[in-house]
Amino acid sequence: MYEVKALIDSAQQILLLDVRTESEYTGSLGHIDSTMLIPVQDLTDRISELKPYQDHDIIVICRSGNRSRQGTKILRQAGFKAYNMAGGMLAWNEMKVEKHNEK
Repeated sequence: MYEVKALIDSAQQILLLDVRTESEYTGSLGHIDSTMLIPVQDLTDRISELKPYQDHDIIVICRSGNRSRQGTKILRQAGFKAYNMAGGMLAWNEMKVEKHNEK
């Protein structure tokens, strides 16, 4: 999780791709700023939308890491450099709480 945060904070060209449903994306777990939303069930049909990011590292995000694992596999099979964000938004939010408590 901290690796993803470091990538976000770096100058590297990355794309954060959230593969949850729209209601989850706007729901209680929230989302990471500047993410693109394409639900995993639509990913194969909408993969052309990601062509501008062919040379970027794509970090795939979901609630807990299961759907993002599936999305990562779809993207890799299509020739993208994709990585699963293990733990998903649950781990992301936990990390944010830990950082807040350290202050």
